[in-house]
Amino acid sequence: GLKKITSNSYQDFSVITAEFGTNVDIKDAKQRIKDAVDKAKTDLPNDLPDDPVIQDINLSDLPIMYLNISGDFDLKKLKEYADDIQDRIEALPEISGVDIVGALDPEIQINVDMNKMSAAQISFNDIQNAVGYENLTASGGTVQMDGLRRTLNVKKEFKNAEEIANLIIKTPVGASVYLRDIAEVKDSFKEQTSYARLYGKNVITLNIKKRSGENLIEASDKINEIVKDMQSTVLPRGLEIKITGDQSDQTRVTLHDLINTIIIGFVLVTIILMFFMGVTNAIFVALSVPLSMFIAFLAMPLLGGMFGFTFSMNMIVLFSFLLGLGIVVDDAIVVIENTHRIFDNG
Repeated sequence: GLKKITSNSYQDFSVITAEFGTNVDIKDAKQRIKDAVDKAKTDLPNDLPDDPVIQDINLSDLPIMYLNISGDFDLKKLKEYADDIQDRIEALPEISGVDIVGALDPEIQINVDMNKMSAAQISFNDIQNAVGYENLTASGGTVQMDGLRRTLNVKKEFKNAEEIANLIIKTPVGASVYLRDIAEVKDSFKEQTSYARLYGKNVITLNIKKRSGENLIEASDKINEIVKDMQSTVLPRGLEIKITGDQSDQTRVTLHDLINTIIIGFVLVTIILMFFMGVTNAIFVALSVPLSMFIAFLAMPLLGGMFGFTFSMNMIVLFSFLLGLGIVVDDAIVVIENTHRIFDNG
C-alpha cells in the first residue's frame, strides 16, 4: 500500500510525492491517484494556469553516476570529447542511456533581411519549402547484389551553412535568388537550457543511467575502465574527467560489511561450539558452512539455466546466504549431537 506522502511548495507550484510499497501495481496506483486528484479539483482555485500533472518516477531512470568533463577547452571541443565518451559508455549492455548536460547543441541560423526579402517578392514559406525540399533523404529503390535485395537511399542533407546559403529560391515571377542574397546564414548553437560548472570552469556532465536489473558494481567498474582507457589513448592530457555521485560506492561499503559479518559470525560460531561440543564436533559443524556455500555456488548457474534467469552476486543473494547459513548451522548442530549421542550409546 501507500508508504509515505511528502509535499514541497515552491514559488508558483507545489510537488506532492506518494511513495508506494514494492508489491503495488504502478498502473493501478497511478489510476487511483488520478481519480483522487479529479475529485479534489473542485477544491482547487479556478484560476490555475494548468491542471495537476501526475507522473510516475522510475528509480532506474535516475543516474548511477555523473561524469564531469572539464579543461581549458571551449564548450564545442568539450562536446566532441563528451560525444566520444558517450558512445563508448552507451555500448555497454548494463547502461540504458547517457544524457549530456551543459553542452552546446549546434544549429544553423537563417537570419532573413525583411527589406531584401520583400524586394525579391519571396515569403517565409518560400524559404522554408526550399530548405525542406533540399534537406531530405529519399528512397532510391532497390538493387539486387550478391543474391540479396538491398534498399538504396539518396541523402541530400545539408552539412554546413555554406550549402544552405547557396540554395536557389524561385520567385513568383520566375527569377532565381540565392538565399545568401536575402539572408545571413551562419553556424550557431541552440539557446542553452542547462548549465554545468566544476570549480568555476566550463564543464559538460554525462548523466549515466543503468539498465534495470543489471549489476551496479559491474557497470561502475566498466565505466571506470573506459574512462582510464580513453584518457591514456584518445583524450588529450589537459582534459580532466571527475566522477561524482557514484552510487556503487555505498553499495561496495555495504557488501564489504556484509561479507565481514558472515566471516566473523562463522568464526564466532566455531569457537563457541568448541567449548560446548568439543573440537571434533565443532569442526564438523564448521565444515558444513563452506560445503553448503560450495554446493550453492554450483547449483546457482544450473538453476538459472533451468528457469531462464541469471543469478548474480548482489546484496539480496548475500543476505539470503547469511540467513541460510544460520539455518545450516542449526541443522548441523542437531545432526552432530544426535550422531554423537548414538556413538556414545554404542
